[in-house]
Amino acid sequence: MVFSWRPLRGKGGLSMEGSVTRRSSSSLPSYNRTYYGQSKERNNSSVFNSRSARGVGVLLACCIMYILSSRVFPLPSTSSLALEELPAFNYDGQASEATHLVVVAGHAVLNFAADLTAAATNDASWHLLEYQRNSGLPEAITSHIQIGVKLAESDPRALLVFSGGETRRDVGPVSEGASYYATADALSLWGNNNEVRSRTITEEFATDSFQNLLFSICRFREVTNSYPARITVVSFSFKKHRFQELHAKSIRWPTNAFSFVGIDPSSSTGFNLKKSSRGEQENAVKLFEIDPFGCFSEPLIEKRRARNPFFRSHNYEQTCPEISRLLSYCGEGEFTGGTLPWS
Repeated sequence: MVFSWRPLRGKGGLSMEGSVTRRSSSSLPSYNRTYYGQSKERNNSSVFNSRSARGVGVLLACCIMYILSSRVFPLPSTSSLALEELPAFNYDGQASEATHLVVVAGHAVLNFAADLTAAATNDASWHLLEYQRNSGLPEAITSHIQIGVKLAESDPRALLVFSGGETRRDVGPVSEGASYYATADALSLWGNNNEVRSRTITEEFATDSFQNLLFSICRFREVTNSYPARITVVSFSFKKHRFQELHAKSIRWPTNAFSFVGIDPSSSTGFNLKKSSRGEQENAVKLFEIDPFGCFSEPLIEKRRARNPFFRSHNYEQTCPEISRLLSYCGEGEFTGGTLPWS
């Protein structure tokens, strides 16, 4: 599904337009899960049986119907709630029981020296690269957060992940994931009763879109001790092909368990979809088509180096041992290094 939004004149909100593609469900293999000191046998095929498939379809349809029927995203409040008024992470154990991974891919780091209450509209609230300025990025980031929250709000078995590492040397060791989380706090973007906050985490090592997807799967595994039954990614519409046809396929993620929601700012913000699409094709798609894992193409390697100025390294091989080979894999085409929990 792909959406675009535009400011509603005189209504203080955002108008949404979009279309939805429904996918059928299929089975995934079983695997063991241990949590709270106990062991459970989880059979992913049960997740995709006919009853659950209908349930998943109803949940997704209800979410999209709600979004499209209201057709308005109000601009965020400029007053944030005190932390004691917000639900703590996993206070009721619901995050640990998640089966649906919702990923919001990061694109920038907050400028904490600026006015955070202006983060929805002001470029100065973010540390932006030259090509990101005057193109509606603050509005896009805010709408990505809002969509991610709404998707998680519509599915109590969803875990929301804001993904992105410490990519900006000038800002300091502040991650994109933490910036999105802080924005949701500062602008009160957590939806009804702020409940989704208790099912939201950050992933703070990703330096590109492939890592946004793969590392978020690992964060899901760290929280739930299992792998997601389905994934929804939120990003710009022009990145759909990259995520769905390149990244998801390279890790052999089932196509019928993957959804993409594309959100673009209005052209009135300076955003140019044609220009962005051309840049996407030249600077990302062509490179990942040759080097799906970003491991031998010098431009992709250099991007990762430049976006990791603080020399951070993860330990996902230890916390996600079932996919340790995938995390270190380098090759052309799909992963061929063995079986995966979802394939």
